Amino acid sequence: MSLSPQRKEKCLEIIDSLLQYKISYIFAYPIDPKLDNCPDYFTIIKKPMDLLTVQNKLQNNLYSKFS
Repeated sequence: MSLSPQRKEKCLEIIDSLLQYKISYIFAYPIDPKLDNCPDYFTIIKKPMDLLTVQNKLQNNLYSKFS
């Protein structure tokens, strides 16, 4: 079961809004530990997430709960 269309749309609106800010670029894409010079990133961050991945998962109905 996926999110209701209304909740899905609201989430997508929020992500679109966040991506309008210049500073959001640091949260927009997955981290590459080598390119981003943070070799221990995956040791510290166990469940990494970025805005574009969330957006993609929403668009593909991969979330079943709003929370």
